[in-house]
Amino acid sequence: MEYQKTKKMLWTDIEISVISDDSNTEKIIDSVFEFFGLFEKEFSRFLPDSSLNLLNYNKKLEVSERFIDLISLSKRFYKKTGWYFNPLVNISNFWYSNSFDSGDFIKTETKTNIDFDLLKIEWKTVILEKNQNLDFWWIGKWYAVDLASQILLDLWYDDFFVNAWWDIYASGFYINGNGWIIGIENPFDLSLLATMNISNKAIATSGNYRRKWEIEWKKHHHIINPKTQNNDFQKVSVSIIADKTYEADALNKAIFNMDTLEAIKFMEKNGLSWIIISSSKKVFYTKDMISKYDLRFT
Repeated sequence: MEYQKTKKMLWTDIEISVISDDSNTEKIIDSVFEFFGLFEKEFSRFLPDSSLNLLNYNKKLEVSERFIDLISLSKRFYKKTGWYFNPLVNISNFWYSNSFDSGDFIKTETKTNIDFDLLKIEWKTVILEKNQNLDFWWIGKWYAVDLASQILLDLWYDDFFVNAWWDIYASGFYINGNGWIIGIENPFDLSLLATMNISNKAIATSGNYRRKWEIEWKKHHHIINPKTQNNDFQKVSVSIIADKTYEADALNKAIFNMDTLEAIKFMEKNGLSWIIISSSKKVFYTKDMISKYDLRFT
């Protein structure tokens, strides 16, 4: 039997599906959503009393172990991607101070120090430099997907699917005994471009075609290149498959900001499975997307 529920949390839609004969499954799903609620209170940049905002305001704060863990993961990907991944980028400087759904785009003119090496951790205390502000939208909600998935695994649920706005962890199998069928969206008309079959893997997709806006005749989207402090438009969509959702999303955000040749070299070096859709409507992908994940174009 499939139990499925969707709620709007963590600035997006969270969908959880579990295949189980356990009558307590619905309550378990509710408890996972309670976890997402606690995570949001800690890491949201839209809640003034969140730990994230208190740290950004005071520049020094004692935080939880998972907060430290998230910073450590961020530092790891900051170095691995050659600084293309950086949660110190201030997206508010690009008219994105409020929730995207509000449609209220306000620009804040602030000086920003994005040198992530200067951020310090002393035991459980995080210390920011002047003009530094953390924003975990790069990796936070997808880290939460992995923690939520671990909750289900610890409770002996093997077959489930957790989706946070196209960033997905798929565990085990669907009702028919096959892996979970995941769709890839056509960024130009929002139709279904392709499907693939995934089991015990994460897939994350980043694109510039949904969360976009135009201010003063200039186009913007929500993926900011830390090196140029601007938007890139070479690629429209990037999908990465990895063992963990936070890894897939951190890497695809970074890859989105690399030029195409640099991105392909980086992905080949790291043995990644990927699909890239360019602004010229060309689709590139690794061969194993067909052999391992049954990639099929519609």
